[in-house]
Amino acid sequence: MMMTNMMTAMKTSISEVLETMFYLPVEFSQDARLSDAGLDDSAPVMACELGFSGEIQGKLILVVPRNLLAGMTENFMGETAAPGDDALLEGTLTETLNMICGNMLGRLETRDPLELGIPMKLDTLDSSADDMFTIIETIGAKMAIRLVVA
Repeated sequence: MMMTNMMTAMKTSISEVLETMFYLPVEFSQDARLSDAGLDDSAPVMACELGFSGEIQGKLILVVPRNLLAGMTENFMGETAAPGDDALLEGTLTETLNMICGNMLGRLETRDPLELGIPMKLDTLDSSADDMFTIIETIGAKMAIRLVVA
């Protein structure tokens, strides 16, 4: 039951954050492996993870194509990222995940408050080839997110 509530809260949070902060309409497609969604290491993607703790412990992992992230940065900050400006893209990526996770956790009814960690960029995707991600479709692109509960 808790996992179902968390998934619902996560999808609601994704919709709110991406539509409000980045002006991106979203739809969710069937969960898939990163390779099946075209978002594995062979594609130019950036990824980060954010842990949370308290009554519920776990993490979210977000994977976004670099070209989509560049557009999100422009929509969010009003700045165009220069080619190779990974710091600006990384800032947008980690802040996106921070907003999604914070919004998600705020929707859950728990006895004790849940605490967010610090979002960290992932240099490599250490997920198993069989790990399933929630696929988020937006204008001309896809991104993926994975909820892991300990």
